[in-house]
Amino acid sequence: MYQLDSSNIKSKHWKEIAEKICDLYDDFDSFVITHGTNTLGYTCAALSFALPNPNKPIILTGSQVPIGMPGSDAKANIENAIRVAAWPYDEIRGVIAVFGSRIISGVRATKHTEFDFDAIKSYNSNSIGRIGRIIDIDTDNLNQHTRYLGRLDYRRAQNKRTAHEVD
Repeated sequence: MYQLDSSNIKSKHWKEIAEKICDLYDDFDSFVITHGTNTLGYTCAALSFALPNPNKPIILTGSQVPIGMPGSDAKANIENAIRVAAWPYDEIRGVIAVFGSRIISGVRATKHTEFDFDAIKSYNSNSIGRIGRIIDIDTDNLNQHTRYLGRLDYRRAQNKRTAHEVD
């Protein structure tokens, strides 16, 4: 959608990303968004508040080293994000970050370091899960993450919000 340094992401970009997800919401079972690491946590938080009650995974990921560079973590992070997006065993939904070996609630994602491959960590909370050979979900943390998400019909909520915006 964009090809710009994540340091240049503005609120208008968050709005356009949220609108694109809303437009395509019924067409996909999950979403994986690649993003620069500098503002990945901000975008996770913005989307968490912009998207009402998403009942499917909306996953953001990125890399410490660009995909074409030696030692890049990009392919592993994208693969892990897709693995989580397709995970059939736990009800993972809402905005989350998948980075390194961590699955993090979108409202808790923050960049911790410029050096380590596990650069994005959970602020003031534990991760939803860890990814290795298998995916290990912490059900208590997953339940805490999804507690605020209702089971409301997403499309109807969007139409209602749009109608109020027109008034």
